[in-house]
Amino acid sequence: MTSLHILLFIILHRLLIPLVRSASTNLDPYPGAPAANIHFHVIQQSKAESAASIAERILSLPPGYLRPVYGYEEIQRQALLHHIQVPDSRFAVFGRNSGEGWFVASPWVIRRSEQEPWTRCLAFLAVMRSGEAIPLGYATVREGVPPGHTEDLWTTVRRAALTTQQDMLTTFGLRTLVTPAV
Repeated sequence: MTSLHILLFIILHRLLIPLVRSASTNLDPYPGAPAANIHFHVIQQSKAESAASIAERILSLPPGYLRPVYGYEEIQRQALLHHIQVPDSRFAVFGRNSGEGWFVASPWVIRRSEQEPWTRCLAFLAVMRSGEAIPLGYATVREGVPPGHTEDLWTTVRRAALTTQQDMLTTFGLRTLVTPAV
């Protein structure tokens, strides 16, 4: 073997051994790493992608128009709680979610970090008949008029969000935000 092969073997060995150990002992290979639980993040991203696709169909948008899409992360919990608790928040409630509840989209303005500008988004929730709201992620709302529309998408979204925070509490029984466990 050449020295390059040996070096490659050592690097791969160093990278794979913690993964093998964690698989055999159910331990996290890199505790504290931001993406330590890849499975959780993949599931949350998938939920957000599905929610965005549903919203695109409801709003008659081209597939992929509500992008980028972000899956739920624990750092969003406080911002979502605040959004749900603010009396000025509005929600667009769409049909039943498999008979168990409703699919809800809500105009939401956020910043992913202090260095970034405020972004117009749609927060997606599944509101269950039990009163639990489950976050499904969020998607950015592009500026401008989408193909086949006559007004800015943000205006359309805000016009569709007729349900007040008080209505969410009384009519739909919203009482708590249930976030997925990592």
